[in-house]
Amino acid sequence: MRPNDLKISSSYLIGELCAHFSLSPRALRFYEEKGLITPRRGAQKTRHYSRADFNRVQVISWGRRAALSLEEIRELLNDYDSADQGRTQAQKALAKLKDKAARLDAQRAHIAAEIERIETHLDQLDAATEDRGAPMRRAVGAN
Repeated sequence: MRPNDLKISSSYLIGELCAHFSLSPRALRFYEEKGLITPRRGAQKTRHYSRADFNRVQVISWGRRAALSLEEIRELLNDYDSADQGRTQAQKALAKLKDKAARLDAQRAHIAAEIERIETHLDQLDAATEDRGAPMRRAVGAN
């Protein structure tokens, strides 16, 4: 079965979800331990995942690819409202990603400024040590 060939069903086995979402059985069991999904147990303790579990794993997979924490994913899962067909959940997910992008952009600006400050300092050290031997920049880079 190719990953996107999973048929819509009312119940899925662990192998079906693993193949569809490219997850390990351990990952699904971990999400269960964390309370993010709640499969029912069949005969011989076989896990049976509902369509709701399928949808939750879909959100979890998306959240992990978007580098959201498990707590952020839990909040998104709890925000689902079937009355609005998940629109509120999607809006909150979009807001989380925009916030994360803004924080990373601020970090990028800070990192760029820090690199520029260090390079300026290295240039000053190079100039001060030029007549005393090898420039500091080469000495720092040589390990």
